[in-house]
Amino acid sequence: MITEETYNKSFKNLFESFKIDQKFILQTKIELPFQIPVPDGYSVISNFDVRNEYWSFLHFTSRNIEKRINIFDGSIALKTKKTEVILCVVGPEFKFDFYKKEDVEITLSDEYSYFFDKSLDHLNAINIAYSIHFQDEYVYQITKYDLPPVCGYELINTTNWFVESILFALNSKIDVEIEEITQKQCIALQSFSNHIITNEYLFIHSEKSLLLAKNRLNKGLFSEAVTFAQTAVELKIKRLFYYFLETEGLSTYEISKEMESTPFMSMIKKEMSKRLGGVWDITKEGSEINNWYNRCYLLRNRVVHIGYNPELKETEQALNDAKIFLLYLVELITIQKKNYPELFKNVKIEL
Repeated sequence: MITEETYNKSFKNLFESFKIDQKFILQTKIELPFQIPVPDGYSVISNFDVRNEYWSFLHFTSRNIEKRINIFDGSIALKTKKTEVILCVVGPEFKFDFYKKEDVEITLSDEYSYFFDKSLDHLNAINIAYSIHFQDEYVYQITKYDLPPVCGYELINTTNWFVESILFALNSKIDVEIEEITQKQCIALQSFSNHIITNEYLFIHSEKSLLLAKNRLNKGLFSEAVTFAQTAVELKIKRLFYYFLETEGLSTYEISKEMESTPFMSMIKKEMSKRLGGVWDITKEGSEINNWYNRCYLLRNRVVHIGYNPELKETEQALNDAKIFLLYLVELITIQKKNYPELFKNVKIEL
């Protein structure tokens, strides 16, 4: 961490060369979940603030560690390194809620969250640049969920070197004991796993995609979360369409050709309604399909086709509406259980 001694010796002149108002420094240190083999002391600086007042400063160091790998009854030592990064924001003050630009008042989020996110954006630019330039697939964009649940911040006044210590919560990823499942649930778990092993459960890939969406949401990877949520819906619709064609007597070849020639939205608008009934009009406001279409399907298209980065709230909404729409499919299958008894049995496979 930057101290008064290292500040005066190594950093003060650097900040002055960029004409930075360096009255305050907000800093913390994190350990990366991977190694970036830059030299110790490697530093980068970037201006991220529209007012040209706040600067992000990253300082990289490493520490040697020894891991032990268990082999039979013994172990061998493996020497490696961990990359540590000091995340700093340098600026005139850290006590504001809003500012004006061109007479328009712009409100900032909680200041510590805001500045931590800006530091993390800067660090991820380095991570991604390194990963692409050196083709290192083990280096990736990190989020708050890759880090410990809390971190210690220091707010330093460089005029009198008064240091205020701040405890900052990053995530709720705290290990707690989970209640043990019952014997009845254990039997159901084994039964469900058998259905998966024998490929009797039709919607395994859809369910896995929905879980991946939740996982990415929890990690703060909102674009991926939206993409996986939409994938979950598409997989379920297409698996249903395949099932219907199969029960209607088409050969594997005929099913393949029909699947290839039928666009996804045609399955939605025409094929599902013929077999399941229900509401499939994407323009009917307030319906399950309308909410999914507007908040998940169209959002996913913006993410994939124009590189849009969704916010937390709209990502949560997309996942919620995808899940509600998938549950609506179960409701329609239940209504049609006399026409599709095997399909009804399948959707009722649960713990």
